[in-house]
Amino acid sequence: MKKIIIIVSFFAIIFGQKSYGQNSASDAEHVQLLTAYFGIKDALVKGSSDEAATSAGNFIQHTKMLEGKTIPENEKNALIKDANVIAGSKDITKQRSAF
Repeated sequence: MKKIIIIVSFFAIIFGQKSYGQNSASDAEHVQLLTAYFGIKDALVKGSSDEAATSAGNFIQHTKMLEGKTIPENEKNALIKDANVIAGSKDITKQRSAF
């Protein structure tokens, strides 16, 4: 869980550092990734394992689309691995543990 929070915080800092007047494909990717992350969080808070699994699938897709320069490959793979546990389970306790 700490790993995901640190990485998402990293994205938020990088995204926040950019000028608000500029929009790029990279910014859109970060917004989509953060939206998917918050979707997982919200579903887990509500106790909805189905929504958490769906949001984790979206998170995986958006993570795979990230450029290599945006996030190191080993961290990207760790995020995908943890999100796969959430996406592949209907057990809310297991999903929360993976998150």
